[in-house]
Amino acid sequence: MPFISLMPMTHPRNLWRRLTARGLIVLILPTLLLASCSLSGLTATSQNGTPTGSDPCVGGSPAPTTSGDLGTPISGGTLTGAVDSNQPIHLDIALNINRQALDACLQAIYDPTSSYYRHFLNPTDIAQRFAPSAADIQKIVTYLQQQGLTVSQTYATNAALTVDGRAAQVEQAFNLQLQQYQNANGTFYSPDKSPTLPANLQGLISNISGLNSDTPLPCAVTGKCGYITHLGSIVTPLGGPTPSHVGVNGDCTFAITGTPIIGGGNGSPLLLWSDLRQAYGLNTLAAQGFDGGSTTIGMVEFDPYSRQDVQNYMLCAGTFDPNRLETVDVVPGLQPGSGVGEATLDVEMAAGMTSKTTKILTYDAPNNAQWEAEFQDILNRAASDKKVNVLSVSYGDFEQDLTPTYREAVNNTMQLLAAEGISTFVASGDCGAYGSGHFGAKMVDFPASAPWAIAVGGTQLTTDALGNRQSEVVWGNPNPDQTACNNTWGSGGGVSTEPSFTIPTWQKGPGVFNQYSTGARQVPDVAAAAINISIYYQGLWLMTGGTSAAAPIWASGMDVVNQALAAKGKAPMGAVPVIYQMADSSNGSKIFNDVTQGSNQYYSATPGWDFTSGWGSPNFDQIVTQLGG
Repeated sequence: MPFISLMPMTHPRNLWRRLTARGLIVLILPTLLLASCSLSGLTATSQNGTPTGSDPCVGGSPAPTTSGDLGTPISGGTLTGAVDSNQPIHLDIALNINRQALDACLQAIYDPTSSYYRHFLNPTDIAQRFAPSAADIQKIVTYLQQQGLTVSQTYATNAALTVDGRAAQVEQAFNLQLQQYQNANGTFYSPDKSPTLPANLQGLISNISGLNSDTPLPCAVTGKCGYITHLGSIVTPLGGPTPSHVGVNGDCTFAITGTPIIGGGNGSPLLLWSDLRQAYGLNTLAAQGFDGGSTTIGMVEFDPYSRQDVQNYMLCAGTFDPNRLETVDVVPGLQPGSGVGEATLDVEMAAGMTSKTTKILTYDAPNNAQWEAEFQDILNRAASDKKVNVLSVSYGDFEQDLTPTYREAVNNTMQLLAAEGISTFVASGDCGAYGSGHFGAKMVDFPASAPWAIAVGGTQLTTDALGNRQSEVVWGNPNPDQTACNNTWGSGGGVSTEPSFTIPTWQKGPGVFNQYSTGARQVPDVAAAAINISIYYQGLWLMTGGTSAAAPIWASGMDVVNQALAAKGKAPMGAVPVIYQMADSSNGSKIFNDVTQGSNQYYSATPGWDFTSGWGSPNFDQIVTQLGG
């Protein structure tokens, strides 16, 4: 779900789309390997370099147990018959990680008093210490192949398998029937019961994503239910000038004002890449020699971006290099659509805030009805490759539109990223406190609500002519159209209703526990600019907004921070617990710009943490000072 809006100056409309995508991938089964690992990144040392204490990440393969709920069937529609036996089905099968041992390991990794603090794992550490054995995984592979299914992808973590086949093969393999249903949102399929496995595979599989193609909740914020749909629309100027040809120096004329539109335009200057870099401390780091050079930023995309538009943006920002952009087709079949604007926004934010030698790596899957499995594929691929230390996600769905087993499965995969020190920044949504798009019905968006995500809310940033931060308030529409969100209501935030998402032990600090707290996970964690931002799209400079801009701003800035930390011999920041540790430190007021004005239609900004902007916007230079000391 793009939390964005691409629009002319007149009416910033923020798009943020619902997650959805599913597609058949046909890959050659790679050889399943368990590479050896020295675990050097886990060895705690004293000041003189000698190990201290026992290794808290010894782990151990998960003990075989009776498999629990592998996938919750959904209800709420009218049964119309069985799924066609030849219908392609794409699955992501999560393997049974030793969660108890991994939890203990992560507790040490994210405990500032531990000598293992921020000593992160490698993919093979996870495979050798916490995942099923190679022999057990081969049992699963053999069984699936015997049922006619194709194991299309394995992962270095041994945490998952990607599987493709036909409906009849899936039904036979998991002892269920795929049924077709109809509801107000359209047609979807779901199993008649939870999957079951042969006795020799019991306890080896923890979840199967992809057996459901939709959920029955009313789809109020999109016209394309069951997909990673845009919860708004990209407004292209009508009657404006013809898009300029991108020359050697770029078409930069209207970058600061937006392309003029007949009968429109509010005359306010838009935020450029230079404003964002100055306001959030990246120019200070650049002066010290840190601009993200020779690093890689990861991005999750369900739509292709416009390379020509991104090229023009980079030319104007002075960050163009023909080798900056790289794509990993996790699931082939990406097709151009309305989401091109969302993907273009994501890449341009990263391209403008970092140097011309910073790689931007997009993990792609098509925007179709099998998005649940494909999103898991992308997260598993990022954890398996470990090519990035930051990952930006500008998609999501309202939390209750997804089954509890799926929400928990995604959070488990994000936990693997956290164990590897990968920061996963997720846009918190653009419908304010009412994430489903029903005004007055409080709901948060997922995967921002996952405890191991870093949920990023939105602000309205004002700078002076040099880009210095003058003021910053919560992004929220003062006069919302209560009949339709259209991604214009403001910064997503609130309390999770997922029973397994209890408030993490690390989510603490001034403002966290308040009158709205229920004991569940609270979002967002942080925020950044989410309105009045200039991007280049479809050959025009447009104003964009939404938390789809804020998430890549944070990811890009943290990429530069990690470069500076590496130069100091320090590990990357890592996952969300470090955010709260920094905020609750004596330097918290320097690290974060506390946003204390504005609301997101229900919750108001307050000093300290709040449901509109979390801890506030970043001072990336101060994060380096805090973590690099």
